[in-house]
Amino acid sequence: ANAIVFSAIDYYQSANAISAAANAGVQIVVIDSGVNSDKINITYLSPSSISDMIVMTNNRECVIFDISNGSKKSYNAAIEVSKDFGVTEINAVVLTDFHTAHSPTLSELFKSEKVRQLYIPYPDDADSYYNMLSVLEKAKENKVEVFVYGASETLEIFGNAKVQILRGSLERSAVPVTLIDVACGDESLVYVSSAYPESPIAKSAENKIKASDYLIIGARGPKPKALYSVENNENLQSMVISDYEQARFLDISDIPKDLILTVNTERSDFIMYKE
Repeated sequence: ANAIVFSAIDYYQSANAISAAANAGVQIVVIDSGVNSDKINITYLSPSSISDMIVMTNNRECVIFDISNGSKKSYNAAIEVSKDFGVTEINAVVLTDFHTAHSPTLSELFKSEKVRQLYIPYPDDADSYYNMLSVLEKAKENKVEVFVYGASETLEIFGNAKVQILRGSLERSAVPVTLIDVACGDESLVYVSSAYPESPIAKSAENKIKASDYLIIGARGPKPKALYSVENNENLQSMVISDYEQARFLDISDIPKDLILTVNTERSDFIMYKE
């Protein structure tokens, strides 16, 4: 049986990661990976109210999923978590979008940490394209191997964990809707931006959410403008809501209250719990 631990951290208000947040609760999902008969630790961080990071660790290996604006604060949070797990090098950094801050932040990361690989999506527009070129230059300077992944492509970056990343855009926002599905054995964790029901990936997101064991409604992405609901499923063991703005548009009355965790949420009374 897979060993799972799931709790919540508001890293946004915490100076340290796991060491200081063990009591405050770091979102740590431990999934049986089959890598050296060990576990994969999947840690979700909300370094700010508009940025998310997901850190996968096993023994001394690490993969960082960047769902942020590329800020140094976001990467510092992720690196701090990885070091608390004893990580000595980063196997891969996975970008889900491009921003102007990514180039200087990654340049500094590549110089201070051993990073082996960088995974990037195809750029969506001219700004993303030029930001991508700058990131590629920094990767080349620091001898970081680069891979480009496509929509719905299955990535096998870490042990036998299979990762899919979906993205969709809304006209009102330059920030895409992002979904990350991490499947390991018969369990899965799904991260999705809150405005997913309004996006082109809505149907795919609904199907993956229905099959998920762990669900994170993340902070990064367009702000929702329409009410939507998330229904319970027999697999769901924990659900995380990242902030109050999302909670205002979210009906989770079908989800048992003891499965719900909140971070960055000052007004939890807006959340429609099932009692």
